[in-house]
Amino acid sequence: MSSSDRQLKKHLKASAVKQDAFAALRIRDYRLFIIGRVLLFTGFQIRNIAVGWELYSVEGFNGRICRAIYCHCHYKC
Repeated sequence: MSSSDRQLKKHLKASAVKQDAFAALRIRDYRLFIIGRVLLFTGFQIRNIAVGWELYSVEGFNGRICRAIYCHCHYKC
């Protein structure tokens, strides 16, 4: 085994031990992608709360529309 092979094995072994859970966040494009996904998810949640709130204020708890929206959102009928 040549010295370059030994050095390569040593480097690979050392890099395998040092793992960083947030290494992907050092990549700018991936970081922007994750931020966009978080904002998108937050926006969907805000919209769902707002629609539910509006339906409740218009129909009350026993409204048919509220049940239909609840069924559609939770069970994908």
